[in-house]
Amino acid sequence: MTSPSTPTDLASHKRRFHAMSWAYLVYLLFVILFGAVVRISGSGDGCGQNWPSCHGEMLMIPDNIHTAIEYAHRQSSGLALPFALVLAFFGFKNFERGHLIRHGIVLSILFLLVEAGIGARLVLLNLVGLNDSWPRAYWMAAHLTSTYVLTACTALIVWASAPTEADLVPCKRSKSTDRLLLGGLVTLYLVGATGAITALGDTLYPVEQLNEFGASLRQKLEADQASSAHFLRRMRMVHPVVAVLGGVFVGWIGLNLPARAGAPTLHPAHRWGRRLAVLVFVQLCAGVTNIWLGAPGWMQVVHLALACAVWLALAWVAFEMWLRPDS
Repeated sequence: MTSPSTPTDLASHKRRFHAMSWAYLVYLLFVILFGAVVRISGSGDGCGQNWPSCHGEMLMIPDNIHTAIEYAHRQSSGLALPFALVLAFFGFKNFERGHLIRHGIVLSILFLLVEAGIGARLVLLNLVGLNDSWPRAYWMAAHLTSTYVLTACTALIVWASAPTEADLVPCKRSKSTDRLLLGGLVTLYLVGATGAITALGDTLYPVEQLNEFGASLRQKLEADQASSAHFLRRMRMVHPVVAVLGGVFVGWIGLNLPARAGAPTLHPAHRWGRRLAVLVFVQLCAGVTNIWLGAPGWMQVVHLALACAVWLALAWVAFEMWLRPDS
């Protein structure tokens, strides 16, 4: 009978852990997108100014759609913590002290709690529903920050638990490549932060679908930049400019940085770099479509999903260039 401590059995446990870490990452992305549905449907105040209870109750049967959506989101968000703790148990069991996976798990749980804290603050301060204040915009950007860090830490668990390719040559780090990669991460964060504020403006101040792109877009911009327009409307033109400029830069990083770091053609950094460039292009096309259609709710969810995919693809490039061991 095979002992649980044999190399074959340990490899099997690690493969299962890798599959579990993927499932955890996918579940987190589902919760994130579900959160966008809460905002778009105006259900953020569906449980009143109560947290973690819903209208003062922990277990309830919702009596309206807004309460049902918010209550379901809270329940799905709450399930992420036991999922993370199960992952932590197997991660600490199967990987030695100091392993990247252990660090990733600790950081993932930490920022999962930060996410919950920000969500609670939004509810308790009534920064939900039709609230269009500066504090809500600020906390939306903060929410995006913790979301990006959370997903990156979870992606690190997935990356570090994957089987290592044989004879893989590590990238050659330099100050210039490090600066460019860090610049790409900061750029994507700024694109995401402005996008989160713009999405809030699109929800609270809906726009109509453009019939003739040029003329209709000009009229829309003039209305948004009027002196009497709310700041959320005036900021709507910031995100597209930042997204296009930032997207071009990040796409360039994906296509060129691995080669600048001396990565061989078949190196995973090249594969993820190409995927990153493709995702950036698709995301820019989705952004144009979102503007054309007047930012309908379903398109906002698609746009957010692509934003997460772009962020994770760049994170994977960073892992390959910064964390790939020498042997």
